[in-house]
Amino acid sequence: QSPSVLILDDYHTIIDPAIHQFLTYLLDYLPPSLRVVIVTRYDPPLSLARLRARGQLAEIRLPQLSFDDDETAAFFNQRHQLQLTGEEVSTLQRQTEGWIAGLQLLAMVLVTIKDSQARSTYIHHLNSANRAIFALLAEEVLAHQPPDIQDFLLKTSILPELTPANCRAVTQNNAALRLLAAVYERNLFLNVLAPDALNGPFRYHDLFSSFLQERLKADRPEQWRDLHRRAAQVTVGSEQKLMHLMSAELWDEAADLLEQMGQVDTERRFTRRIVITTIEALPKSIQQAHPWLLLYVAQYYAVRGYVETAAPWLAQATACFHEQGDELGQIEALTARAMTDTLNTAEIVQAFRQKVDTVGDILRPDHRIIYHGTEQWHAIANQEWSTLTRHLQAGMQVALQSSDPGALTMAGLILGPQMLFNHDGIAPIEEFVWRSSQSAQPTDWILQICTHALLGYIRFLQGRVDEAEQAIHRSHRLLQEIGGLAWIDDHVSWLILALALTRRAYRTFDDFFTTQSVRWETQETSAGYHQGFLYLRGRSFWLQGRTAEAQTVLAQMEAHRPPSGYKTEDEERRLLLAGLIAMDTGDTGTAKRYLRQAAALHERVRHTVLLTHPRLTLATLYGRQNRWDEALDELHAVLEQLKAQGTPGVILQEGESIVPVLNHALKQGLEPELLQPFLTMLQPVDTQTIPLPNSDRYLTPRESEVLHLLATGATNRAIAAELYVTERTVKAHVTRILTKLDAATRTEAVTKAGRLGLI
Repeated sequence: QSPSVLILDDYHTIIDPAIHQFLTYLLDYLPPSLRVVIVTRYDPPLSLARLRARGQLAEIRLPQLSFDDDETAAFFNQRHQLQLTGEEVSTLQRQTEGWIAGLQLLAMVLVTIKDSQARSTYIHHLNSANRAIFALLAEEVLAHQPPDIQDFLLKTSILPELTPANCRAVTQNNAALRLLAAVYERNLFLNVLAPDALNGPFRYHDLFSSFLQERLKADRPEQWRDLHRRAAQVTVGSEQKLMHLMSAELWDEAADLLEQMGQVDTERRFTRRIVITTIEALPKSIQQAHPWLLLYVAQYYAVRGYVETAAPWLAQATACFHEQGDELGQIEALTARAMTDTLNTAEIVQAFRQKVDTVGDILRPDHRIIYHGTEQWHAIANQEWSTLTRHLQAGMQVALQSSDPGALTMAGLILGPQMLFNHDGIAPIEEFVWRSSQSAQPTDWILQICTHALLGYIRFLQGRVDEAEQAIHRSHRLLQEIGGLAWIDDHVSWLILALALTRRAYRTFDDFFTTQSVRWETQETSAGYHQGFLYLRGRSFWLQGRTAEAQTVLAQMEAHRPPSGYKTEDEERRLLLAGLIAMDTGDTGTAKRYLRQAAALHERVRHTVLLTHPRLTLATLYGRQNRWDEALDELHAVLEQLKAQGTPGVILQEGESIVPVLNHALKQGLEPELLQPFLTMLQPVDTQTIPLPNSDRYLTPRESEVLHLLATGATNRAIAAELYVTERTVKAHVTRILTKLDAATRTEAVTKAGRLGLI
């Protein structure tokens, strides 16, 4: 079967992350019979490195698209019969860098200069700025056109796409079809977008269009608005129509269209950047007359964690909705506030309860979900775990029973890893994640971010570290593509850092901590997690024996203590780090006191997000003192809790410090099936392991064997037979290899391994 080709021109104009994500998915699973050609001005945010490593990417870049000296000479002297000298050709080549659009314009100008000396003078006075050259040459090309062509070019330059119908509507010239054909025949930078060149659609070269629009605004300012008004009347696409309405200064019509676009985005729970920038460009009086537009701006900044930026927009919208008696608007404003205000949850919960009681009939499923979510976060803040469990189940049930496309997304946005410690344990949330992922479409990228993140938290707390790593890095990559999602960023960052500590990947921890700290300083929603991230950093130093640096972090935590005092979980973090430091300095009495105080607080806090379990640290302390009975008592008590919750992976958060206790527990026959894999993961690296260059990761000898067999093209079954292991074991090794090499496929892993000299 001959291949089909999908051509995507001007891909650089795409700004919707959902399209990038969909195309990445398509490229990763491209059928053998399909080829994709992408034309763009710069690299798109796709998985180019992965495709390049697989040998599935052919790239034609600017050097290949530019004329060299010989091609430039042939273009001028053979195609246009200009008989330029070698020096003149070299000058043109140097000034344009082989830029074909510039050379084409130059040719159109040079053929009008009959005297060779005048032509030579013209050539040597060119400068090398492409846009300046283009404007200069386009000016001369335009001047050589008949008046009716000039008029047509200027008036139609505002159209992103040209057809006889919309050209006629904008120019009000019945000869539009003839003029459009004449422009095309004269090669005036008009590109056909469809095989039928008689009917179009066409599009001007971007630089030519920009030049014409600048001329139009400069020479005919009185026509600029009227032309855009006519264009808006015949344009179908909402974003193009919006551009014309704004240029025509038809503010009310633009505001009405923005309300429609924003409503669609609100249901998706992610507002497009173009909607926001256009709202912000409207006159203040128009903004004030359309409170929904104020709300859309507030939602946009709120979901990205910029609370202070969102606040005035939200306050104005809320006031307008109350003044107008708009109940639905008040509910949406309350929803936006619930997603940003973590200090007044009691007030927000009470306001939501009132809405549920008085206007419950107009609440959409996503509104009910955010209400239940607000109850959950309020319950966490007050350590009311029964209340949390009740509202967690109610919110998930609403989401799963709803046909509202925004309901699952809203539920995913609300669910945090802390909720995995509810009274019913992990299982109900794991089922919700599975059903949500089954419902997610390729364009539901926010839902995918949330489900991948939740799956990562679940797998980590279950002790399935490789799967956790894969899921959380998928979520993190998507977050980077869309520019982040406030608290979701913080939860994902927690797990990436926790995994690094579990893996003893301290350099990875430091690098990621450093890159994320910039965001934590600018994203207001991260303030509530500041103490937690500091605790993880202090613990990282402690695990490496860098006690003095851990003490510096403790001082930072105490310096940032709020005037009202620590939250319960922040006090637990401070006590934990202080206990670790006291343990290292030999003050075991103080260490024990701090850790027991932390353990008492943990009975209320329950979760280990940006935390560790104090009683496991107590077990470590007792182990250091050779008080093994007490160490195992602590470990056994915690294990019973973790097994009931389905969260045995909490043990892994201790890192290598818990290894002596696990060793002793296994000698005593305590939970060998559970603890042996954890011990294998946490204990110091085998000296026979193979370090990965420029990384603190390594391959085990067995993983190296599997990698070498992968390089031969062996299947899992063949590898299992060769190494006398099960296919399931081989699959686990392959998964770890892909994770460590940051590869998506076996082929990519082998390619990277070859470049790193591992095979």
